[in-house]
Amino acid sequence: MKLAWFFMNLRNVRNLLRRPGFVIFLPMFAMILGGCQSASNIASTASLGSATSSSAKNSNFFRSSFSGDQNLASLGEVLRQSPNDLDAYNMRGAAYAEKGQYQKAIADFSKVIQLKADYAPAYVSRGDIYLRTKQVDSAMADYMQALQLSPSNYSAYIGRSRIYQHQKKTALAVADLNKAIDLIPDHPSAYYYRGLIRQYLGEHDKAIGDLDIAISLRPNSGGPYYDRGRSRMVKGLYKLAYNDFYIAAKDSKNNYKAWFFRGRAAEKLGDPKKAARAYRRALSINPGFTAAGKALTRLGVSSDAA
Repeated sequence: MKLAWFFMNLRNVRNLLRRPGFVIFLPMFAMILGGCQSASNIASTASLGSATSSSAKNSNFFRSSFSGDQNLASLGEVLRQSPNDLDAYNMRGAAYAEKGQYQKAIADFSKVIQLKADYAPAYVSRGDIYLRTKQVDSAMADYMQALQLSPSNYSAYIGRSRIYQHQKKTALAVADLNKAIDLIPDHPSAYYYRGLIRQYLGEHDKAIGDLDIAISLRPNSGGPYYDRGRSRMVKGLYKLAYNDFYIAAKDSKNNYKAWFFRGRAAEKLGDPKKAARAYRRALSINPGFTAAGKALTRLGVSSDAA
């Protein structure tokens, strides 16, 4: 990497960091919170956090530009020359988080807070990592501090809503997501999480509505298709659910549950051959998934491809 190219991009990212409301979106959701979180592929949700708002698009630029080893080394060189460079710590913290080096990321965001205690985005980013590493109390403290400093920080509302969701405080979680939507109407993850809560509460029409919006804002993310398919199954919309599960399965090659539920939808549609193919596909991905094996037995067919 040419050093001049790196510093040109460093200047660009500094400008992004200084825009009002900008937060580096981390690919969170590595752990499944309890309560109303669905069984969908959580990894697919990560892309929702970096969706259509302008600052989220800019965060994609950040990840492509600064998360590699060479760039981490270059950020380290910046910090050796300027040990109090807030922006460099902020960027390196996000890069460490992208690589799964969470303690280093926490240390860098903590340094940002030490340098600028009223910088709300650093609390949000550190809170996201605390949540990812199951330090829920610390995550809540950081989200609360971020909101005290910046009541319009929509990412803090989304993060706090996930904790409320985990605690089964669904009314509080929905209130936070409503606030996030009011602040950034084109942020798909807020609709997605609200849809999951409504699904958990049995409000499937409302859940489908929220998931429709999430999909319209981020059509290439498979998680919302899977969850919309689940609600459509409950509503008896089997053909639509069948299509949703296919999109979800294609988005993540290891999503055996999407293939399983595609088989269930095919059964409801009276097509046992398509159902058997879907169940076999689920078993090919996860041979230990007994529900698919039982479904094939119920259909009177073997687990081997026809």
